[in-house]
Amino acid sequence: MDSDNGDDYNNDPHPEDEEFPECSQVVPPKTKSPSFQVIASESLQAVWQEDVRRVMELLSVKKSQARMVLIHNRWDLEKVYAMLAEKGASKLFAEAGVSIPKEDRSSHNNPVAESSTRYCSICMESMPENHMTRMDCGHCFCNNCWTENFIISIRHGKSRRIRCMEHECNSICDDSIIRSLVRERDINLAEKFERFILESYIEDNKMVKWCPRIPPCGNAIRVEDEDDMIWEVECPCGCQFCFGCLSEPHSPCTCSMWEMWAKLCDKSGTSNWKKESTKPCPKCHKLTQNDDGCDIVVCFCGKSFSWPHAGATGKEHAGTAFANRSSGPDRQENEEKSKSGGQDRRHFT
Repeated sequence: MDSDNGDDYNNDPHPEDEEFPECSQVVPPKTKSPSFQVIASESLQAVWQEDVRRVMELLSVKKSQARMVLIHNRWDLEKVYAMLAEKGASKLFAEAGVSIPKEDRSSHNNPVAESSTRYCSICMESMPENHMTRMDCGHCFCNNCWTENFIISIRHGKSRRIRCMEHECNSICDDSIIRSLVRERDINLAEKFERFILESYIEDNKMVKWCPRIPPCGNAIRVEDEDDMIWEVECPCGCQFCFGCLSEPHSPCTCSMWEMWAKLCDKSGTSNWKKESTKPCPKCHKLTQNDDGCDIVVCFCGKSFSWPHAGATGKEHAGTAFANRSSGPDRQENEEKSKSGGQDRRHFT
């Protein structure tokens, strides 16, 4: 009798198991320790400056230009080396929006005669030449117009790659000039710009991630090898996490298996709330929440996209349709329903 019951149990179908990947996809435990580096917040600048120094020496460019190349390539030194060998320096600079000025071209720091004047095609006024600034691409506008453009860009989260104001110019503005002009107008905003540039080393770099501890400890983890990205690491603050997905350690499950299980086990309705209230950026895929009622949302990575359709778009406002989005009391009611939606699933065996 017992034997029959055991056979029946083993042959009993479990349709819920079909939702999960085959066991062959489980990552076997590794036999060596991961190679990673802990970066404290106070030493973060020194670490990324070392990468900048390498590119400066490799390409014989100034600091701001090396940083532009790295930001465009998401701080991937190996990718920079590969592109240089495959496409050459000129193509590498063009794709990164870096303009290398001619040697006879006057720079921003060169002294100019105060009596000479130039015409700014933005505000359409003539000004003393020492009130004008020329970028590496050669385009020159008054300091006031440059500063206003920089301030608007920083406030809209586009600080990492601010383009020249000239029509159809794809050159990226020198961040040292941005910093200098904005600081004269708003010191706090200039510090915010500095912070955005610094944080891009973490947020755009697949080899470096913030420790996910809440409240934040300020440390970052940098893996030395791309194969180590699925390792489970431990921050000095005591937080253990998977470097691949920033979740709690889940070995031997893959990140995709763990994500699937976490969704099924979410009793608080957080997943439903995220689905109703947030949408992923089409560029960096980070969750974005629309809290100002506008159909055009700008992610912190600088990408503009349509909130109703969650698709990439231009910077212009494409109409004022508010379909598929609620606000005020209706929005609050929908959020409460979403949060309570996870209570249906009570137990797993």
